[in-house]
Amino acid sequence: MPTALSAPEVDRGRLSDQFVGPYPKEQIEQSTYLDNFIQPKLIRDYSTAPTNSCVLFVKWMMYREDESWGNARYIVPNTTEPREGIGVLTKDGGGHIAYIVSVGEDEITILEANYYAGRLSSRTLKLNSPLIRGYLK
Repeated sequence: MPTALSAPEVDRGRLSDQFVGPYPKEQIEQSTYLDNFIQPKLIRDYSTAPTNSCVLFVKWMMYREDESWGNARYIVPNTTEPREGIGVLTKDGGGHIAYIVSVGEDEITILEANYYAGRLSSRTLKLNSPLIRGYLK
């Protein structure tokens, strides 16, 4: 079951080892996130993230906001290899895309927007899950 996160009020201009985006580090560690999933590129102010669209969120995470991708159900996968920092396309809700934060031996941990309406959440999927359509680099 995905873990929905709600952002507490924090000083948005200050990122430290106590905060990951707007989330207190202890909240991240208690969620389904891996303790060390945040890479330097991923430390962003999540208060500015588009959370009402899975596509806009993944484009934002991949620094590709200027591209036009359309609806997640119509995005064609361009790789079969999961990697950190790319998108995973799933069959959830007729079509969904999420951002891969870590790849394990037989699973991936993803960060996603709008799985729960208008919110960020995290979950882990098995690599052989029938929900996975492919990956987008």
